[in-house]
Amino acid sequence: MVYGHSVGGLWVLDDFTQSDPFFSAHAATSPSCWWDDEVLTSRIRSLSLSSRGGTLFMCMGNEGKTMFPPAKRFYEAVIQYDETIQASFLSFETTDHQMIPVIAFSHSMAFLFSD
Repeated sequence: MVYGHSVGGLWVLDDFTQSDPFFSAHAATSPSCWWDDEVLTSRIRSLSLSSRGGTLFMCMGNEGKTMFPPAKRFYEAVIQYDETIQASFLSFETTDHQMIPVIAFSHSMAFLFSD
């Protein structure tokens, strides 16, 4: 299991998009999915369909137009890529970028370690 916030969340999603990821459970809060023209979303879309499984938790705060839409596009690409991936996307509109890790951590652990 790996957890990261902001640029750390981008690193988490980079591992998730690898053909053979190091981790099987990934949690990214406010990931910088906009980076490099949304390269990770492009990577997910270019992977051949598979049933690799795994778990992905994503959470966003009130991030504005730069951060939120790219993260949502990444999540949507993931759930279209592989239906066997257990995925969740939460949004907390009243929570800012600095506070979202505090709110999201317990939600991510509950999701990643649920039966």
